[in-house]
Amino acid sequence: MASMDGIQYGVGFPLDMPVAIAFFNGSELTFVTEQSFPKYDALLEYIDEQLDDNDISLLRTPVVLTVAGEFDDDDVSVPYLPRETATSGSGLSAAAVSDEDVKSLLRAHTRADRILEYAADVKLMGSFQFERQNFHLLQLLEPLIVFGRQLTDGGTHDFALLEEADSEQMRPRLERLLHEQFVSAPVSDDDEEAPRSSSSAPSGRRQRIRPNRPRFDQ
Repeated sequence: MASMDGIQYGVGFPLDMPVAIAFFNGSELTFVTEQSFPKYDALLEYIDEQLDDNDISLLRTPVVLTVAGEFDDDDVSVPYLPRETATSGSGLSAAAVSDEDVKSLLRAHTRADRILEYAADVKLMGSFQFERQNFHLLQLLEPLIVFGRQLTDGGTHDFALLEEADSEQMRPRLERLLHEQFVSAPVSDDDEEAPRSSSSAPSGRRQRIRPNRPRFDQ
């Protein structure tokens, strides 16, 4: 927690694994948002049904999507074979799945796996085909923090996410404060002796995949 201008602010982290849904438009990776994709709700419902077969749930948590379930350290990404879309609930027209649909998904998954293999900020978890368009579920690897403002009319530990205007003004100040408190903190002797982990990826091949990524602090 931090106090600025007489207001208490808190920092939070997602309890479950933060994820995003994206697709390739040519060579450009585009992230799906509720504002950019008209059938966003139906897409999320479809992916959640597919994940449920593996005891994984897609959650519409505040700020960012998350997934909950049992994950192994050596989990690999998998293509989830296309299914016919239901006519009930989502209001979508049922579409028979063809062999070409399956081949299209497998090609898209293989291509995405190859492109994202050495990405530094996302990891491919799975691929899906919704209404004959291929989508990818990505784990967000970079630390995701959100800021909240303490409510004056609630309990001492009640916070609300910052509104857009407050976020634009306060987030840079709060991030600087976090940097001063944690990044710039003196290093202890134990920390100096701790071994550093190394990446197994070939040197120079890691890259950040950032195009059209939604902002999660609003």
